[in-house]
Amino acid sequence: MAQNASMWFPQMARPGRYAVVDVETTGFSPSADRVVEVACVVIQNGRVVERWSSLVDPCRPIPWRATDVHGITDADVAGAPTYAQIEGELFALCDGATVVAHNAAFDLSFLTALRARPVLCTLALARRAFPHAPDHKNQTLRAYLGIDADPAVRSLGAHRALADAEVTAAILVRCLDALAPRAA
Repeated sequence: MAQNASMWFPQMARPGRYAVVDVETTGFSPSADRVVEVACVVIQNGRVVERWSSLVDPCRPIPWRATDVHGITDADVAGAPTYAQIEGELFALCDGATVVAHNAAFDLSFLTALRARPVLCTLALARRAFPHAPDHKNQTLRAYLGIDADPAVRSLGAHRALADAEVTAAILVRCLDALAPRAA
């Protein structure tokens, strides 16, 4: 679904394709835990051209500690596709794109099919671009960079895959702008 750029994209005139991904999981171990939600925000030449997300059946109960973080319950994923069933769609969305994630090592430890693609980590970029931020967590940067000035972003919660991918996309734009060489 094509979307118009929101307020946090107007200055970005960067060519290229970025696929900003985020996952919510049953825990932190890619060998023991599973994906329960995945999202991708595709940016082409500075504009959001697609937003996609899916709940995912992890084929196991979701621990209460994970549900406390993201709010996704066993009832929410009942009848959802498995990761194997949606992996091809996610892979296609990332075709020809640089994959972007906040703490990319974590997300890509679950999204193994995307590991061979070029990757940008907004956590690492933000540490370089904004060394004086209170910390470099996704939600801290959201506040520090004023991303909530955009009403469309302000209404998004935290710790859901699509909302976090949207915030990460905004962080990416701010990082690229801050790190771009300045014309003299």
